Amino acid sequence: MPDEPYFRQESTQILMTDILFVYCKINEDIGYRQGMHEILAPVLWVIENDATEKSKGGGSEDLMDEILSYEYIEHDSFTLFSLIMRTAKSFYEFGEPEKRPPLSSPSPQIASPIEQRSKRIHEVMLARLDPELATHLIQIEILPQIFLIRWIRLLFGREFPFESLLPLWDVLFAEDPDLELIDYVCVAMLLRIRWQCKLKGLVPDELS
Repeated sequence: MPDEPYFRQESTQILMTDILFVYCKINEDIGYRQGMHEILAPVLWVIENDATEKSKGGGSEDLMDEILSYEYIEHDSFTLFSLIMRTAKSFYEFGEPEKRPPLSSPSPQIASPIEQRSKRIHEVMLARLDPELATHLIQIEILPQIFLIRWIRLLFGREFPFESLLPLWDVLFAEDPDLELIDYVCVAMLLRIRWQCKLKGLVPDELS
């Protein structure tokens, strides 16, 4: 969100860097991968906006002021980000070479979890609901991971306006902590894009 002044502030950037650095030191098996900061950013924004002026030094002993204390923004953001990444971590894992005895040729690469997930969304779920669209994407050689990896890794952070993204995340986290609902959102988006293109006359004859 480069247009949002909050994320251009040096204090915000330092806070995000610190949170991501600590997370990566704790999870050295995966480290930092591009896109993680886009999961953290909305979390940090919401927590800081929930911190009240009174919590910034009012000295109140009220429980809600303690919960929303401004001094715990970094702690709370790190905790919530870590909880999201318990499930989302697999979105950032790379495929590993097959574990076979050494051969003269390099070991084949196993598809990463997110590549396997993208393939299932395309070849199983979409094919069941809209076989024509699934077949068309294959015929024009559009690999599902070209667009699905970004959708899934960023939890649709670039596909929806920020004010629409937060309610979507509320549903994902409240109703489906395992984030399996993401697959259905992806299929719904593909169907909606097809319908929008059809209304605009952009759908090929075989899909109309």
